[in-house]
Amino acid sequence: MEFDRELEDYERRLLAFRPEDRAAFADLLHDGSRLLDLRPVDLCEQFDVSLPSARRWMDGESAPHPAVRQLVIQHLADRVSAQGARVVSSPMPAIAAG
Repeated sequence: MEFDRELEDYERRLLAFRPEDRAAFADLLHDGSRLLDLRPVDLCEQFDVSLPSARRWMDGESAPHPAVRQLVIQHLADRVSAQGARVVSSPMPAIAAG
């Protein structure tokens, strides 16, 4: 039950994410590693980045471009949905084409 609440809170934080917030990105990745069993290699495979880059993202030492951050956050939100979290919320904001 506690895990479900944590996962729902995490999903809310994902939905509230703003791509320019580098610190929130690092926090969400860190929490994703615990709640979703997210590993750096998962980011490598999903986003075609090197393992050192993925580790730096997860450690908060660096972050990708804001547009890529939004894609990563969407991937995490999809993983939460796959876990079965049920939060009544609005959809992720669209990424502006540029």
